[in-house]
Amino acid sequence: MRARRYVVAWNGVLTLAYEGLPRPLVELKARLRDVSAALPAENPGSLWPKTTVAALRDDVRLTPEQLETLLEICAALEDDVQQEDAFDVTDLDLVVYECRSLEKRISQETMPLDGSQDVHDEVDAVEKSKVQRVVDEAKDPHYWFHASKDGCRASHYRSSAPGATLVHSLKSQPTTLDEFRRRVEHAMPGLYTWFASHSLHITLRAILS
Repeated sequence: MRARRYVVAWNGVLTLAYEGLPRPLVELKARLRDVSAALPAENPGSLWPKTTVAALRDDVRLTPEQLETLLEICAALEDDVQQEDAFDVTDLDLVVYECRSLEKRISQETMPLDGSQDVHDEVDAVEKSKVQRVVDEAKDPHYWFHASKDGCRASHYRSSAPGATLVHSLKSQPTTLDEFRRRVEHAMPGLYTWFASHSLHITLRAILS
């Protein structure tokens, strides 16, 4: 998979968005949906591939000025993000978690996939467009309404909320993450809670929530 850019998602959550979901993973998600009516409906957050890296503290709300600063930081790092090496998704983890950030995992079963895929060439236009819509949404002059909404603060991710999910756990931290964090902290120190490197992942879909 290839990183696309940092994105300020709804509720002010900071994420690293990817170019799109590779075709083999799109097909796997479709098979999961077709074979099990017991699975919960897919969450909107897993419809586009991303890694959630930080959430606002519980007691804060983004101002329009802070959102504008964050969007400028995301744009400034876009070229560097897109120069990061793509990586193959060769395995998935079925994780039973204690908290939604996956910083506390009760159990984990790693499942190898059949061969590595050329993830850059395997992303089709439909999947790319899903990510592009998210990127473009932040350009709306009214986007602050979504970015400043209540919910999805640090405690949402770190409080006890057991469940199960299918993810790809990142093998290493994105190379641009330290610089992204440095710029955000310099501009608005202490506003965000950053998730531990060992927890970073891409969610394929929820299994039990």
